Amino acid sequence: MKKLSIEKIPTLVENLYRIVEELESTFPSRKFTLDGHLIGSIGEVLAAFAYKLDLLPPHLRDMMLKISMAA
Repeated sequence: MKKLSIEKIPTLVENLYRIVEELESTFPSRKFTLDGHLIGSIGEVLAAFAYKLDLLPPHLRDMMLKISMAA
C-alpha cells in the first residue's frame, strides 16, 4: 500500500461528510449516515498501512471467519 494513497484518506473522508451534508439539506426529512461497514473498511486500510499488513480480499476474510468460528 502506497503512502500517497493513505495521505488521501483525510480529504476523501471530508468529501464524504460534505456529501452527507448536501444530501441532508436537499432531503431534510431523511438522515444520511456513514455506516459502520464504510468506517470499518477505512480503519482496515489505515491499520494495514500502519502495521505493514496485507489485507485479504473480502470473500476470503469472510470464509476464514466462518472457518475459525466453526472450530
